[in-house]
Parts: sequence; C-alpha cells; structure tokens
Amino acid sequence: MEVELPRLAVEKVTLPSGLRVLVCPMAGRVSCSTVFAVNIGSRVERPQEEGIAHFIEHLVFKGGQRWRSAHAVAEAIERLGGAINASTDREQTAFWTRVPASYWDAAWDVLADIVLEPAFREEDIPKEKRVVIEELRMYKDSPQDYVESLFDEALWPHHALGRDVAGDEESVMQLTHQQVLTFHGEEYRPDQAVVCVTGGCTGDSVLRAVEERLSHLDASRGQSTRKSDPPPSHQQPFVWNPRDAEQTNVVLGTRGVSYTDDRRFPLDLALTILGDGMSSRLFVRLREDAGLVYDVRASMTNYCDAGDTTIAFACDPEATVEAFDAALDSVDGMVGEGIRPEELRKAKDYLLGHLALGLEDTGAVAEYLCEQEILLGRILQPDELAERIEAVTADEVVTVLHDIVQTQEISCAVDGPLPERELLKERVEKRNRGH
Repeated sequence: MEVELPRLAVEKVTLPSGLRVLVCPMAGRVSCSTVFAVNIGSRVERPQEEGIAHFIEHLVFKGGQRWRSAHAVAEAIERLGGAINASTDREQTAFWTRVPASYWDAAWDVLADIVLEPAFREEDIPKEKRVVIEELRMYKDSPQDYVESLFDEALWPHHALGRDVAGDEESVMQLTHQQVLTFHGEEYRPDQAVVCVTGGCTGDSVLRAVEERLSHLDASRGQSTRKSDPPPSHQQPFVWNPRDAEQTNVVLGTRGVSYTDDRRFPLDLALTILGDGMSSRLFVRLREDAGLVYDVRASMTNYCDAGDTTIAFACDPEATVEAFDAALDSVDGMVGEGIRPEELRKAKDYLLGHLALGLEDTGAVAEYLCEQEILLGRILQPDELAERIEAVTADEVVTVLHDIVQTQEISCAVDGPLPERELLKERVEKRNRGH
C-alpha cells in the first residue's frame, strides 16, 4: 500500500528577539490553527518549584493586559466559533487556538496577549491552586492514568522525569506569586519559543501580523540558569499502589531512546508490531487467544536525552501474573522468531497511514511543526519521515527490540488489588537478574 504524504510548504522567519515563526498554508482548509510553544516544562523545575510550569499554564488563561479575565479570554475566542487551550509536558509548554481562517488575526491577538503579557494577579493564585489540586485528584482517581505516574516514579526515581508534571498537592500549595513572576520572566524567553500558524492563511500576511505584534520583544536577557539534570542511573524494579477496585492496572517497561536517536524508527515499528492496534501480537495473545484483558498496548516516549518503552494493560486481579508473563513471552517470542515480511509491511503502512491522517488537521500540523522545530531544530518533512521508516529492515526491528526491551532491566508499576504480589515481584526480580 502506498500512502501519499503532503509536502508542507513551511515559511520560517527568525525575529531579532530570537523567536521563530513558522507559517504553513494548507489549501482548502477553512480553519486556521496557531500554536505558541515554549521550550520549557516541568523538567527544569527546582525542588521548591515543582508544578510551576503547569501552574503558569493555568494562570495565563486568567487574562493578559487587553483581555483582563478568564471570561474575557474565553468569550473573545468562542464568539468566533473557535477554541483555545494549552498543555504542559516535561520539556515544553504549548498554547493553541483554532478558529475560522478569516478570524485568525483576532485569535492571534488574544493568544499573544495572554502568553507574553499575562496579568498574573496575586488574588488569582489561591483560586487556581484549588483548581489544579482538583485536577490532580481527578487524575489520581483514574487508575489507568495514575499507574502511568507510578511507572515514571519507578523508572526515574527522585528525578524530574519521575514526577507528575503538575506536581503534587503540597508543592502546588507552596508556590508563591513571586515564583510565578520569576519563572515566567526567566523562562518564557523569545529565543525559547516558536509560533506556528497553519491552515487557510497566507504566509506574508501572517508574518507581518506576528512581527508587528511581537516587535517589542527584548532579546537582551541573559541565559536561563535552569538546566535539565541527566537521568538517574538507577531505577526501582517494582511499585504498587493498593486500591479497592475491580481491575488491576499494570505498566511494565524499560529505558528507551531519545528523540535524536535514529533507533526510534525501528523501535517505533517494533512496538507497533508488538502492541499497537487490534491485530498486534499482544492484543491477539492476551485478549483474543487468552481472554485476559480488554485492551493492551505498547508505546514509547522520547525526551532530549532519554526515553521509555512500555506495555500497559488492565486485567482481573487474579490474572495479573499470567498477563504479565504472557506480555514478556510475546517480547521474547518476537525476538526469537523474528518478524515476517508481511508484519513489517503492515506496521510501516500503519505508521504512514496514521501520519497522513494526522496531517489533515490544521492543529495537528501546527503541533507537528512546533515539535520538529523545538526538539530537532529543523523541520523533518513527512516524506523524509516516511523514508526513514521505509528504510528500516526486519533485522533492525528485532535488534532494537532485543537491545531496548528484552535485555534491559524492567520496572513494573501496579495499581489495584494484587493477590499474588510476592509472585509478581519475584517474576520482575528474576527477569532483571537475567540481565
């Protein structure tokens, strides 16, 4: 199967302040998406600042210098039929809007106002702390989400990669107004940011509007003093959160690769064959053949200098050890037997098809371009990405699965009832002793 991927016509301008502007017109689109991404996240937070990057993401929506309240910000975008939101990760924070293309400039004014000139009123901080704490509690009440945090803590103990991006209740309550002002002032720097506009827009008009709106930005500030600590050399093999529930949620995995490591391409294919989709090896074995789970998946996360690979599932508490064994047996079998040519072809078509479908949406394209610019420092075109994927051989897939997943020490996180706790711990320890 041949997938047709678009060539993205990206225009890039770097302003005197260091801020990078990307514009990508997309023929036939009635929407226009704008992403304002900052190369800063929870990973550079100091111990007394845990959760501050995410907290600032919240506070920004309380208003800027022109739109002075959360209601005014929301109304300004929603009256256009659009949407505005944001997300914080460990290594970047992104704010975005999506509106009909004819209203792009109005939405851009709102976004630039709140991100670069937020009001940061002191009286808003106690209220927003309560909101963030409710968000943390909601997340903790979701076992399938909370077990992911447990796994991060096990894989990256006592490190920013192992902490929840939003911090915890204690750290959030300790944040001060001055810390917010200082963190935003030092880290929301023009040379740390990328603005990307995609969809039914024209490059010249967008670039003029962005340059005009941001011409006042100062590039003279010194470098940030916050740095990302290297990942820890050790990990915890097993963590468990007892919970009274009908199911037990499990995440097991290993250290992975960074987003600059070329092994991410064969690893992505390996995990696709192993556990992405209803025809994957894990899904067929654990659900269709054994009836142990409703869903099972394999995935990876990439950071600037590290990464992880994981297998996640939920099952009857009594079947936890059996499902754990079956998951690792699937990895071992895939390495021992190799992969069939048709499996590799299907996995490549699956990844390329997902890429093509994702690039139909203006917001997804804007997010893709921002990530490429921030993480790689250049735009990797979809056809270049396709070439990297197509070039991967079956031997490379098996080798990377062996090197990254089969022979490294694993960490295992469990949330929920665990009748055979000692047996599962023994399985994890035995696996790790073999490496």
